[in-house]
Amino acid sequence: MDDKDFGSRDNRGNWAPHKLLEPAPIWLFPPKPKKILAWIPAFFFPIIFYS
Repeated sequence: MDDKDFGSRDNRGNWAPHKLLEPAPIWLFPPKPKKILAWIPAFFFPIIFYS
């Protein structure tokens, strides 16, 4: 796995990701039902979505 695919390093060697992590949609406000419904199957059955 190459770090360059997921982030970059500055002159000091500190690594920073390209995208920041997002919290699970169930904790976001205001609620977004469409995002929550898309997130639920991926949360309970993650192996199915990786293959």
